[in-house]
Amino acid sequence: MGSTPTLGTKMESYTKSYKILVTVSLFVLVSLITIAMFAKVRYSTSPEGLFENYKWWIVESVEKWTKDRDNEYYSKQKVIDWYETKQTDGAIPKNNFPDFIYSEIKLALSLVFESQELSSKDPDQAKEIVAKKIDSRKDNIIDLINTKGKKFFLDSMTTPLIDLISYLFMGFVAIFFIRMRYK
Repeated sequence: MGSTPTLGTKMESYTKSYKILVTVSLFVLVSLITIAMFAKVRYSTSPEGLFENYKWWIVESVEKWTKDRDNEYYSKQKVIDWYETKQTDGAIPKNNFPDFIYSEIKLALSLVFESQELSSKDPDQAKEIVAKKIDSRKDNIIDLINTKGKKFFLDSMTTPLIDLISYLFMGFVAIFFIRMRYK
């Protein structure tokens, strides 16, 4: 006759199942967060992602410029001088952008400070109008990002690095589940 399991062996079985469940749940949660981060980084380095980042910078700047214009704190020339003057760290802000994006910044400056279209608009309305104008040139800007965008050494390595890390991560996941299966 077989022996019946005791309370102690049932508790050990439940404890082991609980540990496995918690471990797998944490692993899945961390995996999903990691995959989401990789997807976000990959998108932000794509031409469309760069376009969205540049557009965000310009549109948020338009809000500040509009407020400062209304307070008579800034003028168009003051903003241009800031972009073209060395800062305390020795960097020139306009060098952070490709030339065609800096042209978009100057165009937005002209709209804010010189255009009748935006002269009586509040910051939110000005942001909306400039965002629509930038969106209307989206395809041209993305083409320029593809052909003339600044390319740093690491820019060309970003996508392959993300791919490599993704494949290593998937390999780790496979090994983890194989290990869990044969444990």
